[in-house]
Amino acid sequence: KVAGAYAIVIQLGRVKRRCDVDNRIKPILDLLAGAVTGDDALCERVSAGWSDEVPAERVSVTVRAA
Repeated sequence: KVAGAYAIVIQLGRVKRRCDVDNRIKPILDLLAGAVTGDDALCERVSAGWSDEVPAERVSVTVRAA
C-alpha cells in the first residue's frame, strides 16, 4: 500500500473498438482507492497510454510514492 501522495503509470492493451485513454483513468484510480492507495485526490501525477507490450484489453498499473 502507498501512503500519502502518489504517482501512477497506466499502460493499456490495445482494443479493436475506438476508445479514449482519458476515460480509462478515473475508474482505475477509483478501484485502487483504499486497497492500494489512499483517496484518489492524493494522486499527483498520471501517465497513461496504449501499449503493444500489454495484452489486448488488459491493463498494467504501476503506483509509487510521489
